[in-house]
Amino acid sequence: MSIRWVGLVAVALGAVGCAEDGGSFARQAIPDFSRFMHSSAGRHITLYWDCVRTEPASLLLEGVGVNRWEPIPPRFLEFTLSGVDAEGRVLSRTRSAAQGVNLLQGFPAPFRLELKEQGGEVRVDLLYQYQILDDSFDRLSRMLPSTMTQQVRDACSSDAHRNRS
Repeated sequence: MSIRWVGLVAVALGAVGCAEDGGSFARQAIPDFSRFMHSSAGRHITLYWDCVRTEPASLLLEGVGVNRWEPIPPRFLEFTLSGVDAEGRVLSRTRSAAQGVNLLQGFPAPFRLELKEQGGEVRVDLLYQYQILDDSFDRLSRMLPSTMTQQVRDACSSDAHRNRS
């Protein structure tokens, strides 16, 4: 019993000393997502992004995908950005993926899409998909990956999808 207490005291003193020195127990800065103009909260992932017109016919969408609460990280976050005309036809399209395979809880995964418009686009729609493992115990297929797909219509609109975090 006394050896156990000595071990616990040694670990506690080590943690206090490490925190005082700014070591591995130092506080991690919380990312500020309010700097992004747009956001969309899905079931497993929240996206934050900005849209910038880099040239007259070129639109850059840059942002991060964040897994805020899933203990089993979503995987393979992929994007499709489509330029759509007034009748709903896709005139231009580009695809990309977030950096890294897994979206670890609390660690933003950056992404970037650059759309070369053809002319006639009135909006851009952002489609994203990822894989998630269902860890619930009520399903037989609980550890098989499921692909989740979500769409953000008019993703670069000046008043839609405003980031309010």
